[in-house]
Amino acid sequence: MDGVDKKAAAPAAIGLPRRTREILESKLREQATLQALLQQQGQAINELIEAAREMLDVPAGWELANTGVGFVAPAGNEPVPE
Repeated sequence: MDGVDKKAAAPAAIGLPRRTREILESKLREQATLQALLQQQGQAINELIEAAREMLDVPAGWELANTGVGFVAPAGNEPVPE
């Protein structure tokens, strides 16, 4: 019977200590800010890549391999050496 009473008396929630909650909330705000900045940077990078595609008249389907190589043809569509 004691087991039943203890189960019924269990708290619905266990609150965080004030300082822990403050630190956690601060870190969550920081994370949201960083994620927003990262999203903005990603969008800016995509816009710059798209502008480069237009300026260089890059064929559809080509991908930016890396900044040293530039845009490359899709696999299987490489130009044949002459």
